[in-house]
Amino acid sequence: MNNRGAAKGLAIFVSLAVILLLQIVLLVRSGRLDKRLDRLENNIVSLTQRQHETENPAVRKGPAVNDGSRLIWAFRVEPRTLNPICAEADIYTTWITITYILEPLLAYDFDSGKLKCCLAKSYEVSADGLEVSFELRDDAHFSDGTAVTAEDVIFTFQTIINPQIDAANIAGQYADVAGVEKVGEYVVKFRLKQPSFKAIDKLSFCRSTGILPRHIYQFDSPEQFNKHV
Repeated sequence: MNNRGAAKGLAIFVSLAVILLLQIVLLVRSGRLDKRLDRLENNIVSLTQRQHETENPAVRKGPAVNDGSRLIWAFRVEPRTLNPICAEADIYTTWITITYILEPLLAYDFDSGKLKCCLAKSYEVSADGLEVSFELRDDAHFSDGTAVTAEDVIFTFQTIINPQIDAANIAGQYADVAGVEKVGEYVVKFRLKQPSFKAIDKLSFCRSTGILPRHIYQFDSPEQFNKHV
């Protein structure tokens, strides 16, 4: 009986030893396989890069490494549009256009959690809280060199609240705004129906669209704007 028990114990021990040995072998082979796959991937990337440089000679003249002056951000899909004020806008449109292309009057400082000047160099709220004025920087320009003025701010606001524009999800944020007027070339004033603790946040366009360049986005018909890419 004891011999049977000993034999059974030995068989179990040998089986476990064999299983352990097989696992070690598999791990070793898996590591070798990973290394081979890494080498293969590096070779494919290198070959693709050389082919790209051959087809585009100008690429070879660029910097060999990213010196920090460029941002490469890969998305799984292309954004539907680069127009943040339309029903076709998706999350990728928002990520690309707001802050990276279009800037607001004020922007949040993520360290302090407070609004700081961006396109506007200052703002003022009336004593009764019903008027908010923004003075724009006179050195702010769009990428084509056109100056950012009060006209662009007014155009952005009026486009958002236009009932014929597909922007109902954004327009609701400005339901308490009674109107807007141009005070000067770089000064714009908003009038509110009632005071609101979120007025500065909304009127600075930091959460909705940023300021649109009027000379590029201006439209003759709402349909034309809704299809603007």
